[in-house]
Amino acid sequence: MDFSDPRFLEIFFDIHRDLPREGPGSFDSARRALALMPVLPDDCVVLDVGCGPGRQTIYLAQLTNGQITAVDNHQPFLDQLTRSAAEHGFDHRITPLNADMNHLDLPEQGFDLVWSEGALYQMGFGNGLKSMMRFLKPGGYLAASEAVLLRDGKLPPEVWDIWKDEYPAITTIENNLELIHEAAYEVIDHFTLPENDWLEEYYAPMEKRLDLLEQKYAGDPFALEMIQYSRKEIDDYRYYSDWYGYEFFICRNG
Repeated sequence: MDFSDPRFLEIFFDIHRDLPREGPGSFDSARRALALMPVLPDDCVVLDVGCGPGRQTIYLAQLTNGQITAVDNHQPFLDQLTRSAAEHGFDHRITPLNADMNHLDLPEQGFDLVWSEGALYQMGFGNGLKSMMRFLKPGGYLAASEAVLLRDGKLPPEVWDIWKDEYPAITTIENNLELIHEAAYEVIDHFTLPENDWLEEYYAPMEKRLDLLEQKYAGDPFALEMIQYSRKEIDDYRYYSDWYGYEFFICRNG
């Protein structure tokens, strides 16, 4: 796959357009993560970093009475979130913000909770942890899911092939816990997202989208290659899910 091809982003966003979420996760996992934060105020102030189309943002609004700032730098995702927030009656509590997570102009120590599902890797997970600390109130929480290797030892070549281009910095749960400690957080708990969060919540809607796009792009070799690349991603997870997954880390500032 030629990631430098000028049409890559065009086709990528067509594949991901109107999907409910941009990575593994679920309502149950969000609820489980929040339940691990015993002193989080019900009317918490929340920063959702890398919110994508905002399925988890809606969950946060359902599970708390908080005010939520949802950040992404792809406006169509934010437009999708805006529509969803209005449909659910949460538009008065969810504020979409088009911004680069590397350069956020937001109040320091202004949030009870920083939430990020599968997005901090874009900054490097360790750098992302350190960057988000400044937005947390003393005692505030950070909840972040991160792609991880679930088993120690030498990776099968097929698994390394999956990650070497997408995220070569992927590492074990233990190494990520070290990064969390180095960033001066207290680790509250962590858990691995179940397969359902991948296969039903994320990949099932994507597969339906790919079926439609195969018809739309019939005769377009590059687009069809990208569609096949996405199908391979799904098949790879089905076959190698005992080797990698997403870990939800729940941490506290001080």
